[in-house]
Amino acid sequence: MACARPPATGGRAVGESTRSESDSGSGSGSGVEAIDEDEALRRALVAQHRGDATSARQWAGRAGERGKRIVQALDRAERVDPSLIAVLLPLSGRHAGIGREMRIAIELAAGGGARLEFLDTRGEEAEAERMAERAIADGAVAALGPVGLAESRAAGARAVELGLPMAVLAPDVAPAPEVGLFRLWPSSEWEAAEAARLAVELGHDRLAVLAPRDDQGAAQTAAFRRAALAAGAEVVAIGDYDPTGSDLEPDLKRFLGLDPMQNERLRRHLRAKGTKQGWKSFSPDVQFDLLYIPDEHTRAALVASYLPYFNIEVRNSDLMDTLSLRKKHGGRLPSVVQLLGSSGWHHAGLIPRGGAAVDGALVVVPCGGLGSAGDEQELDISDDAALLVSRFEQRTGHPPGAVAAQAHDAARLLLAARAAAAGRRGTAARAALTAALAGGALKDGACGAARVVRGELIGEASLLRIDGDEFAPHEP
Repeated sequence: MACARPPATGGRAVGESTRSESDSGSGSGSGVEAIDEDEALRRALVAQHRGDATSARQWAGRAGERGKRIVQALDRAERVDPSLIAVLLPLSGRHAGIGREMRIAIELAAGGGARLEFLDTRGEEAEAERMAERAIADGAVAALGPVGLAESRAAGARAVELGLPMAVLAPDVAPAPEVGLFRLWPSSEWEAAEAARLAVELGHDRLAVLAPRDDQGAAQTAAFRRAALAAGAEVVAIGDYDPTGSDLEPDLKRFLGLDPMQNERLRRHLRAKGTKQGWKSFSPDVQFDLLYIPDEHTRAALVASYLPYFNIEVRNSDLMDTLSLRKKHGGRLPSVVQLLGSSGWHHAGLIPRGGAAVDGALVVVPCGGLGSAGDEQELDISDDAALLVSRFEQRTGHPPGAVAAQAHDAARLLLAARAAAAGRRGTAARAALTAALAGGALKDGACGAARVVRGELIGEASLLRIDGDEFAPHEP
């Protein structure tokens, strides 16, 4: 177990040292400062926090029984096997299926003298934290995983305390590479920025975003807007909706400007046609040509279904029948909106739920070469992806999904960094791995090229198109 954080130091920064703190504290005689056990313990903790194991041991030797715990922690930290990587996955419990797929993909990435130790988190926060402790006790040079957000935050915090480099596989964990915490999984904000980039590449310059009304939705909206502006496009509409409610009509009306008190054309139309018939026949003014909706598939299908309900025309083919559209909208040619969904849309349940409202929509995926688990698509994939597909099918009888491919690439990055630890001893091996991973890169991974920037994985997303009842690669 790790020691507690050092207490306050009376105005000195925790990492700041004094002359006496770097002196030997284990001897006796006139050259040794007379201090009590509490002060010796404090100085030992400061030295341990600073990474000065020699001073930490010296001061711990003068801190009585409490100091022995620091020595034990230092001993554990120095028992490092540079070949051993601990892998924290949910191998039992309700997420065991995902864990097993990821385990196979990670095993297929292994080589170069590395040994993998798989530790079962059971998909539980407390167990993930305990497995981080197990990894350090077993002498792992680093850990890959866990998977879930709560598990990764708990295990990541414990790993930092213990001095264990960890590369989590959860999208929205804040990395801290300076203390060995990495995130080798695409974040939702990265995905939103990629959505804006891809939208502009397709020629759209009047964009809109409609996101859940929560912290993650706000962060995705901000990332989408920043990336769009940087690419030269204008975000002309921003809206949000209740991520838990079943009646989204008020939120959609507000986003589309369908308030009769503020929309004069709508007010006149309702007066002329009557309220019931007026709402059915009104053709809204739409200022945007692409709408990004970052959400999971069930909620996304519900949000999308409101658009045709309010007579918003969504693009379902490259060429739209303008004569029919003009006739449908009473002689007025409406704007046609391209829907763009996040990777949460990439689920077999979206299409039956969304129906015609999502037909023709584009979907951002972080690993475009591979589809949902179990889907085999005729895609132009890289050599690395093709090799993974072949070997994975030999093991399982089915191709890997995007999650397995992402785990495979994350493992390759960490294993490549592990090579830098070869020949190092103790904590130096972990420091070498951390430094190497901070600049890690894959030229041609299963999910394409990727690199580690400020502790997080950065790559390039791809687009799928919903074509009838299936997801297909988008071909501009």
